[in-house]
Amino acid sequence: MPKNIPRNFIIALLIGIFGMIVYGFIRPYIVFRSFEVYGLLAVASLTAGFMLARAFSSLYSGLLISSRGYGFTGSCGLFLLAIAYYVYTMVPVNVYPIVRVLEGFASGLLWPSIQALVVSSVPSNWRARGLSIYFVLGSVAYYFSVWIASPLRHIIGYNGLFTASILIIIGMAIVYGIIMWKVKPSYSIGKTEFSIYYKLFRKTIDLIPIAIVMGGVGGLSLDYLLAYARGISGFNRDLARLYWSYAGYLGLILSLLFSYLADRYGGEKINYGIAYIVSISLIAIAIPTNPLVLYSLLSLPMIGNRIFRPVIRSTMVSRTSEKELAVTYTNMLTNIGAAIVTLSIALINYFITIQFNIGLIIYSIISITSITLVYLKFSRQGTWKK
Repeated sequence: MPKNIPRNFIIALLIGIFGMIVYGFIRPYIVFRSFEVYGLLAVASLTAGFMLARAFSSLYSGLLISSRGYGFTGSCGLFLLAIAYYVYTMVPVNVYPIVRVLEGFASGLLWPSIQALVVSSVPSNWRARGLSIYFVLGSVAYYFSVWIASPLRHIIGYNGLFTASILIIIGMAIVYGIIMWKVKPSYSIGKTEFSIYYKLFRKTIDLIPIAIVMGGVGGLSLDYLLAYARGISGFNRDLARLYWSYAGYLGLILSLLFSYLADRYGGEKINYGIAYIVSISLIAIAIPTNPLVLYSLLSLPMIGNRIFRPVIRSTMVSRTSEKELAVTYTNMLTNIGAAIVTLSIALINYFITIQFNIGLIIYSIISITSITLVYLKFSRQGTWKK
């Protein structure tokens, strides 16, 4: 790390840590409640609504950062997130997908702006590592809070968890807004036009399939696999939270190594290798097995997701001078992939009921095929950045 750690980088890390603590408190509860009442298709609809709303607001986030700065954009996202969590406590389960859209819009404003703050506050040769540190610390906080929420629930109840989460978010919004209000991005695009993203599209067209495919894995890891594993294992909420956190911890440290390799040798080939590993692991997960084996296998897509996120963002950033816009653009691509893939798998399994999770198997085969075709095409054309 640079000798003088940038203040903005530290602020981004703190927002990521506390934000993930709140997510760990709330998200499993929403997922499990929806799964218990309506099944996996309802869980997939939660992810789809969340990710599509986040995809749209991710694009708007980059433009809002340009015109109003980091403080305004991040604080708006945090306040909207607090409102969404409050609404969850007031509505029945069948309204959760609508509330999840609001939560997704809020997240699309917040997290791309925080990630953009990371890449703009560290030297270029530290972008992937800086993002990896951000994601690793956030993931450690998330999986810790997923686990600790179980004993806390028995002390303060679910209403207490929601109240604590809302107060934490409001406090974050106020402090972040005050500290970062005058901080502007490293670029200016003049008029807030979405056409700026078309230029990014042309510069990164070879990375789009891999971003969407791996975004699908991120979407599955968000809600679907959490509910799927609980259904297969038969665990109660507390035990499912515990094993989910264990699976998440298995692969976090590897992201630091892969992000270092991406910075040193270039990220494209690493992206493709990770995508292959994750796609193959989903085939194994689709076959019902012992709960301990299942949760161990779940660590593979989690590993791939944690490794891939900093690598693909760093690679996208290296293609353009508008670092913040590149991050929000990457978020948009991965969010769309997450929504489409998760909902498609749930629909396939809803209409085709067999012993295996046929949706995951089909997705894995399509992913491996598309990754191979893109790899062959662009390696022959020599369009990869070495």
